[in-house]
Amino acid sequence: MIAAMGSIIFVAAVVALIILYLVTSLIIDENRKTISLFKVFGYKGREIKALILNSSTFVVAIGFLLSVPLVYASTGTLYDYIGGMINIVLPQTVNPLYILACFIIIMGTYQLSKWMCAKKVNSVSMSEALKAGSE
Repeated sequence: MIAAMGSIIFVAAVVALIILYLVTSLIIDENRKTISLFKVFGYKGREIKALILNSSTFVVAIGFLLSVPLVYASTGTLYDYIGGMINIVLPQTVNPLYILACFIIIMGTYQLSKWMCAKKVNSVSMSEALKAGSE
Protein backbone atom coordinates (compact mmCIF):
# COMPACT_ATOMS: atom_id res chain seq x y z
CA MET A 1 0.00 0.00 0.00
CA ILE A 2 2.85 2.38 0.81
CA ALA A 3 4.49 1.72 -2.56
CA ALA A 4 1.20 2.39 -4.37
CA MET A 5 0.70 5.68 -2.51
CA GLY A 6 4.31 6.67 -3.19
CA SER A 7 3.90 6.03 -6.90
CA ILE A 8 0.64 8.01 -6.98
CA ILE A 9 2.35 10.92 -5.23
CA PHE A 10 5.27 10.75 -7.69
CA VAL A 11 2.98 10.72 -10.74
CA ALA A 12 0.93 13.60 -9.30
CA ALA A 13 4.11 15.63 -8.72
CA VAL A 14 5.28 15.01 -12.29
CA VAL A 15 1.88 16.02 -13.71
CA ALA A 16 1.90 19.15 -11.51
CA LEU A 17 5.42 19.98 -12.73
CA ILE A 18 4.34 19.68 -16.36
CA ILE A 19 1.27 21.85 -15.83
CA LEU A 20 3.17 24.50 -13.88
CA TYR A 21 5.93 24.55 -16.50
CA LEU A 22 3.41 25.02 -19.32
CA VAL A 23 1.54 27.80 -17.50
CA THR A 24 4.76 29.59 -16.59
CA SER A 25 6.01 29.25 -20.17
CA LEU A 26 2.78 30.81 -21.42
CA ILE A 27 3.21 33.70 -18.99
CA ILE A 28 6.74 34.26 -20.30
CA ASP A 29 5.64 34.04 -23.94
CA GLU A 30 2.86 36.56 -23.40
CA ASN A 31 5.22 38.97 -21.63
CA ARG A 32 8.15 38.77 -24.06
CA LYS A 33 7.80 42.41 -25.03
CA THR A 34 7.67 43.51 -21.39
CA ILE A 35 10.70 41.38 -20.51
CA SER A 36 12.69 42.86 -23.37
CA LEU A 37 11.66 46.37 -22.28
CA PHE A 38 12.89 45.59 -18.77
CA LYS A 39 16.22 44.59 -20.28
CA VAL A 40 16.37 47.79 -22.34
CA PHE A 41 15.69 49.87 -19.23
CA GLY A 42 18.61 48.19 -17.46
CA TYR A 43 16.99 45.72 -15.10
CA LYS A 44 19.26 42.87 -14.12
CA GLY A 45 18.33 39.30 -15.01
CA ARG A 46 17.75 38.43 -11.36
CA GLU A 47 15.30 41.33 -10.97
CA ILE A 48 13.39 40.41 -14.13
CA LYS A 49 13.10 36.79 -13.04
CA ALA A 50 11.83 37.93 -9.65
CA LEU A 51 9.18 40.15 -11.25
CA ILE A 52 7.96 37.62 -13.80
CA LEU A 53 8.38 34.27 -12.05
CA ASN A 54 7.64 35.14 -8.41
CA SER A 55 4.30 36.75 -9.15
CA SER A 56 2.35 33.51 -8.57
CA THR A 57 3.99 32.26 -5.36
CA PHE A 58 1.36 33.87 -3.16
CA VAL A 59 -1.43 32.40 -5.30
CA VAL A 60 0.03 28.87 -5.03
CA ALA A 61 0.32 29.14 -1.24
CA ILE A 62 -3.21 30.54 -0.81
CA GLY A 63 -4.60 27.90 -3.18
CA PHE A 64 -3.06 25.16 -1.05
CA LEU A 65 -4.37 26.66 2.18
CA LEU A 66 -7.88 26.92 0.72
CA SER A 67 -7.79 23.40 -0.68
CA VAL A 68 -7.11 21.68 2.65
CA PRO A 69 -10.54 22.44 4.23
CA LEU A 70 -12.30 21.86 0.90
CA VAL A 71 -10.73 18.43 0.47
CA TYR A 72 -11.48 17.60 4.11
CA ALA A 73 -15.16 18.51 3.65
CA SER A 74 -15.54 16.68 0.33
CA THR A 75 -13.86 13.49 1.53
CA GLY A 76 -15.99 13.59 4.69
CA THR A 77 -19.11 13.69 2.54
CA LEU A 78 -17.78 10.91 0.34
CA TYR A 79 -16.88 8.71 3.33
CA ASP A 80 -20.33 9.27 4.84
CA TYR A 81 -22.01 8.27 1.58
CA ILE A 82 -19.86 5.17 1.06
CA GLY A 83 -20.18 4.21 4.74
CA GLY A 84 -23.97 4.49 4.51
CA MET A 85 -24.05 2.23 1.46
CA ILE A 86 -22.01 -0.57 3.01
CA ASN A 87 -23.05 -0.04 6.64
CA ILE A 88 -19.64 0.69 8.13
CA VAL A 89 -18.07 3.77 9.61
CA LEU A 90 -15.08 5.16 7.73
CA PRO A 91 -13.17 7.54 10.01
CA GLN A 92 -11.57 10.55 8.46
CA THR A 93 -8.27 11.53 9.98
CA VAL A 94 -5.91 14.29 8.94
CA ASN A 95 -2.31 14.14 10.03
CA PRO A 96 -0.66 17.59 10.16
CA LEU A 97 2.62 15.98 9.14
CA TYR A 98 1.04 14.84 5.86
CA ILE A 99 -0.32 18.32 5.22
CA LEU A 100 3.17 19.76 5.76
CA ALA A 101 4.67 17.12 3.45
CA CYS A 102 2.12 17.97 0.74
CA PHE A 103 2.88 21.66 1.08
CA ILE A 104 6.60 21.00 0.75
CA ILE A 105 6.05 18.84 -2.33
CA ILE A 106 3.82 21.44 -3.96
CA MET A 107 6.15 24.36 -3.26
CA GLY A 108 9.17 22.29 -4.33
CA THR A 109 7.45 21.43 -7.61
CA TYR A 110 6.58 25.09 -8.11
CA GLN A 111 10.17 26.19 -7.41
CA LEU A 112 11.49 23.56 -9.84
CA SER A 113 9.17 24.78 -12.60
CA LYS A 114 10.31 28.37 -11.96
CA TRP A 115 13.94 27.26 -12.16
CA MET A 116 13.25 25.48 -15.45
CA CYS A 117 11.56 28.59 -16.90
CA ALA A 118 14.33 30.96 -15.78
CA LYS A 119 16.31 30.00 -18.87
CA LYS A 120 13.42 31.14 -21.06
CA VAL A 121 13.42 34.55 -19.37
CA ASN A 122 17.14 34.90 -20.02
CA SER A 123 16.71 33.95 -23.69
CA VAL A 124 14.42 36.93 -24.43
CA SER A 125 16.49 39.48 -26.31
CA MET A 126 16.35 43.26 -26.04
CA SER A 127 15.67 43.56 -29.77
CA GLU A 128 12.16 42.16 -29.35
CA ALA A 129 11.03 45.47 -27.82
CA LEU A 130 12.35 47.32 -30.84
CA LYS A 131 10.71 44.88 -33.25
CA ALA A 132 7.38 45.22 -31.46
CA GLY A 133 7.63 49.00 -31.53
CA SER A 134 8.26 49.14 -35.27
CA GLU A 135 5.27 46.95 -36.14
